[in-house]
Amino acid sequence: MTVQRKPLSKSLRFEVFKKDNFTCSYCGQKPPEIVLEVDHIVPVSKGGTDEILNLITSCFNCNRGKSDKTLNTIIRPDAKEMSENIQQQVEQAKIYYKYLKEKDEILSIEIEKVIEYFNNLFNQINYIGIQEKTTLKTFMKYFNAYELMEYLNIASQKVKYACEGFRYFCGICFTKIKEIKESKNAI
Repeated sequence: MTVQRKPLSKSLRFEVFKKDNFTCSYCGQKPPEIVLEVDHIVPVSKGGTDEILNLITSCFNCNRGKSDKTLNTIIRPDAKEMSENIQQQVEQAKIYYKYLKEKDEILSIEIEKVIEYFNNLFNQINYIGIQEKTTLKTFMKYFNAYELMEYLNIASQKVKYACEGFRYFCGICFTKIKEIKESKNAI
């Protein structure tokens, strides 16, 4: 009895090609010399699935030569090196995502410092909401917490109430950002 196959989506094919560096897993050739196809490591006829872990990149000739046989060994001579490279990339990705998480945590702490400073300046408790926090996060791309506190000081000397103070503070920040961008364009 033959198992009915569903064609693989273009996006899945591309992911498999990308995973294998657009290289035939059997002979190591790359386009344009050959046409790439997706091959099942465990053939569908023997219970293999369309999961990406069961799919590899193959050229037309190698795929036809394999037919519905199961792979017992990896034929490519550089497979071990590729595996080590992938493991190294995974480790680097883990380190990078840890760095991003720590950076986000530091940013949150800095924003909380600015909010606390704002609340003390304007005798407020809960004026800063989600929208204002998002605005502060944007400003933190250009300024550190101490610069923002200095701009809050300037705003507090010009206006009395929190809503006006935050608006004035934003005006200062946007003016400074514009100056930064203009000076970069002048170079």
